[in-house]
Amino acid sequence: IIDGMISPEGERVKFITPVNARSNVENWLLSLQKEMVETLKKSLREGLKNFVNGAQKTRKDWILKHKGQVVTVVSQILWTLDTEDAIKEQPTKGDSLAVWYNHGLKQLQVLTEMVRGELTELSRKILVALITTDVHNRDIVNQLNTNEVESITDNYWQQQLRYYSGDDTEGCIVRQVTASMDYGY
Repeated sequence: IIDGMISPEGERVKFITPVNARSNVENWLLSLQKEMVETLKKSLREGLKNFVNGAQKTRKDWILKHKGQVVTVVSQILWTLDTEDAIKEQPTKGDSLAVWYNHGLKQLQVLTEMVRGELTELSRKILVALITTDVHNRDIVNQLNTNEVESITDNYWQQQLRYYSGDDTEGCIVRQVTASMDYGY
């Protein structure tokens, strides 16, 4: 019986339904792959729901409670949504991208303080990956502002890798320009 998976970094993820590793290897390997994806999908949905509903008081608390892949993907989904909101407000407010940029700087400051503190090795690796992504996202928001982007259909925004969680899917959709694909977990 296989009841979970362990990442190369040592992160353990327990399966929703254990997989029996008996019978034809082709069959149980397919079952194992399906269970890996289903477990990660459920974790992603729970992570997104916990963040949106404020189950953890701060982003810092939320990061430390969830698995690395959940933190990374949900953060990208939320960044995409918030960036699009800022772009849509830009024509009427004129400074929404600048405000969003400054918010990103504050989030990076919190992450930097966290990574300097007492953490497990695994939490530190998750934070370093998130900081790297957040720095990249900060630079994108700065360029959106510099290029005076005021529409989510603007080419500069469309060429970015964007993550969405929609009503039509239990998972995550990744878009760039005209390409759209399911996140592969």
